[in-house]
Amino acid sequence: EEAAEVIGVSIMMHGGPATIYGARAYDAFCEFAGAGGAQSA
Repeated sequence: EEAAEVIGVSIMMHGGPATIYGARAYDAFCEFAGAGGAQSA
């Protein structure tokens, strides 16, 4: 949820490139998080 919020703010602040790369970054984040990559210490 926090990652989506950060990407949303980035899109609002920067427009152009953030609209393209924001979606790609979110897809990558979801794939990483779904693969169990985010491990707690």
